[in-house]
Amino acid sequence: VTLIFIVVQNLEGLFYAPRIVGNSVGLHPMTVIVSIFVWGLLIGGLLGPILAVPLTATIKVLLARYVWGERLREEAIESIEEVPVVVEAEAQTARA
Repeated sequence: VTLIFIVVQNLEGLFYAPRIVGNSVGLHPMTVIVSIFVWGLLIGGLLGPILAVPLTATIKVLLARYVWGERLREEAIESIEEVPVVVEAEAQTARA
């Protein structure tokens, strides 16, 4: 019974919990596991793993908004500039 308990706890802690937590905040499960280890090393103690997922999710949002978002905005502006604009008079002559 003890062996079954240990196996189930390890499976839950290593696979199911990161998947559930990752899906709830929009992070990949492996990102959750790695962030727990990294923040545990950086902050240390019990506080690092507790704050790992919120800090990682915050960094992801900031990167998406200010770094990757700027690139996406620039690409969108470039694609809009490449679209040919049809003047109304040209459109009417094309219809006639």
